[in-house]
Amino acid sequence: MPNIVISELLINNLLTKLNVYKSAGTDDVYPRILRECSKSITNFICPFFTKSLLLAKIPDEWKLSVVAAVFKKWNHRVPLNYQPISLTCVACKVLEYVVREH
Repeated sequence: MPNIVISELLINNLLTKLNVYKSAGTDDVYPRILRECSKSITNFICPFFTKSLLLAKIPDEWKLSVVAAVFKKWNHRVPLNYQPISLTCVACKVLEYVVREH
């Protein structure tokens, strides 16, 4: 895998495009917080992401997810009418996007 260069401009752009109506993951950090504080936290997140990629390690909490059942159709009493979704850490999703785009 080639070296991935993570710039502050890239991370700031990604954070400002987060959907503020999405749920938080296991870390309880909502996308609204990351979006509204993007200018302040970008210079802390970039070195963290870079070091994480260099060491090929991510925090253990990022490997966890919360599974929630979301109603999709018809009768609320039928379990098959619910769809499981997995809520993961928003910061981890940002890093995944950077890696996927490279």
